[in-house]
Amino acid sequence: MSPALDLQERHLMVKVLDRVLFKLGEAVRPFINKILVVTEPLLIDEDYHSRLEAKEIISNLSKAVGLASMIAAMRKDIDDPEEQIRNT
Repeated sequence: MSPALDLQERHLMVKVLDRVLFKLGEAVRPFINKILVVTEPLLIDEDYHSRLEAKEIISNLSKAVGLASMIAAMRKDIDDPEEQIRNT
């Protein structure tokens, strides 16, 4: 989430996160919200590749923990009165 990260550092962080998701699978279920909080700024980034990597992380997270867990974790944001939060 730090704006001080350059593109290469951000890319490495994304790859490490992907590897953790792959290795731990369902064990990351308690950390869904934290992973989403770290990923959300990438979803609204101006860089196309950053947005693509964020989508990949969310996709891999969904595969690891299951759709029901993802929806339960995002329910608060889906129902938020602020439009930008709902859209993100």
